[in-house]
Amino acid sequence: MRGKATLLFLLLALALPVQGDEAWDAVSGAQGIYEGRAKSGGVFVPVETRLMVTADGTLEGSYSFFQDGETYHGTLLRGRATGPTRLVFIWHDAWGFGTLSLDFDTDFSRFVGAWGSLDDGALALPWIGVRVEPAD
Repeated sequence: MRGKATLLFLLLALALPVQGDEAWDAVSGAQGIYEGRAKSGGVFVPVETRLMVTADGTLEGSYSFFQDGETYHGTLLRGRATGPTRLVFIWHDAWGFGTLSLDFDTDFSRFVGAWGSLDDGALALPWIGVRVEPAD
């Protein structure tokens, strides 16, 4: 079953519409470092989220969070603009992978998001952040 869910997810990710140049220009303003919190293991944990546009023009990122005395690192891949201030990513870390949707304020100074695994598509957990540093 997981294989079918993974395949469906990847097909949907590839089919997501890429917005026009104006939307992309606005969303590229989301680049930077954000400090915040995400719900994981039933509690809110501190998380640092880094978003960047790569040399080939793709939107990617990384994150790290501290939980149960350890720091975990993950990646944000295949970033897509699905609205003027909304980004969707595939997250991946040692515990699995899934989707992350981020809704930004119009100035990209903060976001409210939701993440979930592919194992339980109905479960969406909060992920919030405030920009502490713009992109280099």
